[in-house]
Amino acid sequence: NEHKLSASGLIDPTTARELGKVAGVGVIVTGTVTPFGERVKISAKALATETAKVICAPRGSIPKTMAIKELLSKGIETEP
Repeated sequence: NEHKLSASGLIDPTTARELGKVAGVGVIVTGTVTPFGERVKISAKALATETAKVICAPRGSIPKTMAIKELLSKGIETEP
């Protein structure tokens, strides 16, 4: 199912197509948010579900403002 696919961390063309059909999307976005000192590093990848090819892969960092600290303290919910 879609939870197993996304939890595996592996997005091959077959998995990308299946996940795209299940979710009804043409693009899957994955990424990380990593606190690093007074900044937060962010990286993302947008994958086309038909081919699993990377459409774009931006990376950068932002200042760890009070608003960002509040968001980070809430954490991210994930499915087991």
